[in-house]
Amino acid sequence: MSVHYRFSDLRELLAKANEEKSGDQLAGIAAASNATSRCKSAARRSSLIDLLNNPLISPETDEVSRLILDSHDSAAFGRSAA
Repeated sequence: MSVHYRFSDLRELLAKANEEKSGDQLAGIAAASNATSRCKSAARRSSLIDLLNNPLISPETDEVSRLILDSHDSAAFGRSAA
C-alpha cells in the first residue's frame, strides 16, 4: 500500500525531513518518526528554484532573505541547471 504525504509549504516539508526537534513539535510541523525518511526523499527532489519561489523566511522582514533574492542571477543559474 502506497502512502502519500501532503505539505502545506516547503517549510513544513524541510522541518519534517529533518531530525525531530522540540521547536518543530511546538510549531506543529514535526514529522511522525516513520515518515522522516520519506520526507527526506521528497526534500532531496526540491530545487533552488523551489527555495527561491517559496522563501522559508519572509524577505519583507528578513534582510538576508531579501539579499539572497535580490542578488540571485537567474541567467547564470539557468546555465548551471541545464
